[in-house]
Amino acid sequence: MCDRMIKCNKEYSSNIQRRFKKWTNELLSKFGPDITYSNNKYQLRRPLSRIFLLNESDYDSLHMKLSTKSDFLVDGFEPSFDKYTQLKDASVVNLEEFYQNENIITLDTSLACFCPVFADSDAIPMMSSDFDSVILVCPDRISESAQRLENKLPEIESDLIERLLFRVALTHEIGHHYTLGNFSVTALREVQKFKDLNILEGMANWFAYMFLDQNERWVQAEFAISQRPSYRHYLYFKHSDMSQLLDVFLKDMDYSKAPIALKNIIGGKLNLNGHMVSVASKFNGVAMDWSDKGGTIIAGEEIKALTTMKKGFFITPKIDLLIGRFPQEVTIVTNEIANAPDYGKIPDNIKVLPRDKADIMTVIKNHFSDDNNKKVESILTELGLY
Repeated sequence: MCDRMIKCNKEYSSNIQRRFKKWTNELLSKFGPDITYSNNKYQLRRPLSRIFLLNESDYDSLHMKLSTKSDFLVDGFEPSFDKYTQLKDASVVNLEEFYQNENIITLDTSLACFCPVFADSDAIPMMSSDFDSVILVCPDRISESAQRLENKLPEIESDLIERLLFRVALTHEIGHHYTLGNFSVTALREVQKFKDLNILEGMANWFAYMFLDQNERWVQAEFAISQRPSYRHYLYFKHSDMSQLLDVFLKDMDYSKAPIALKNIIGGKLNLNGHMVSVASKFNGVAMDWSDKGGTIIAGEEIKALTTMKKGFFITPKIDLLIGRFPQEVTIVTNEIANAPDYGKIPDNIKVLPRDKADIMTVIKNHFSDDNNKKVESILTELGLY
């Protein structure tokens, strides 16, 4: 996707271990300013200014110091799926009107964060005349998070997870620079005022995904379970045509076009047992839940793609594409999963039953008219799972 090395200054706390410095240099060697996606070519005009690898005390101190001038990606808005699909056909939106009733969501930025530092800041010496792209990373906290992931990634040897999560976290922050690095100060301040986390965090995770190897992608998908829903939008993006959003950020540099671009990517919707089913392009029949509330989906027809949620039941005869990873609070029951790229090993809460022993289509039909409060229990009982 990119070529040529991206260069930036690197600064460290005195006790940062050598392996983190090595991993940072290895990672940066993969990035460059020239970006190719499909038949489109873009160029990142602004270099990444600096990366700080800091211990917990230094991280919190610099984070607070920078936040007085740039509170950029510590909070923002997470509009509902409906909000985008109800937009009128147009090339731009009135950002003030679109986001005026949205609640501000605070993000956990304790592991790493991206921070554009403007020229009027005296927090750190500036390297450019308008703004610097700065990344803060706390390796100690990443190590602690890696330990919590060890039992959730059976595909990966536990001693590799720290390195993989470090690369995922740093690549995500670099993804913010690729999203916003071409913006002027005026345009960037507009983004700062109307921070759409579905777009900004989804894009950063999508950029990261495009650079990660298979093991890193499994770590990214597992880690995303514990994050805000906006971080999981990349799970949809990675199976979509992202040209419109790339044009917004790397070609037009016009943030008012971003909600429309997202609308065109996620498409329309149907309602299936109270949950979203996209009817966009090749994703005809995509069950998803952007609400983060969970619930139940029982589909008598095949689901083309099924994307992650936090809790509940999915029961369907066939899933063509299983997107993302699912916590133990989610139970999936099916006769067939054609493709599950975010898993190397299917966990025990995803139950794939032989069709000759348990025909789920028939069982669903048997209980189609059951009371909704008892339908799942009845279906699972007949399948021998309750």
